[in-house]
Amino acid sequence: MAALLFALPFLPALLNSSDYYGLKRNLDIKDLKLPHSEDNPLNILFFGYLQCGTVCPQQLLNLKTLHDRLADQPIRFLFITIDPDRDTPEKLQRAMSALGQGFQAIRPASQEKAQDLARIMADTVSVRPDQQGYEIDHSGFIYIVSQDQRLELVYTSAALDLNRVEQDLKRLIKEFEDRA
Repeated sequence: MAALLFALPFLPALLNSSDYYGLKRNLDIKDLKLPHSEDNPLNILFFGYLQCGTVCPQQLLNLKTLHDRLADQPIRFLFITIDPDRDTPEKLQRAMSALGQGFQAIRPASQEKAQDLARIMADTVSVRPDQQGYEIDHSGFIYIVSQDQRLELVYTSAALDLNRVEQDLKRLIKEFEDRA
């Protein structure tokens, strides 16, 4: 068990056939309909919710760290709430402001719409009742999406080697710059 826990941060790289740390993908996800941005060739997407007590706090910390390290890079961080009923616009605005200028929240119109968006990314989202009303189980993956709405990379663990993620992102940006 200890060996498995130790290997978790390296698992994506071991399962990947590319020399990226994240799982390399090249999938059209135009159905996601992200807000367009001319200035940012990369979008970092995370499906989560503010009351999450499991994976979201760690992933948001990872994203905040990446945001701070890559402040001079053309990257936009998109937090897509999977709990639009409790994640009010005011709460989302406060959270995004605390994370940094490069963060933007997307709040779908309903729980069902949020699940539909997550399904486009093959992300799992399920709502289950608990003592406080309900809890949401979700994968907690981080997705890297290009400006032309292609899924480029997926990070499947919150136990990330952020140095390697940073290298991946800089490499992708350079590839996009070289194409232009």
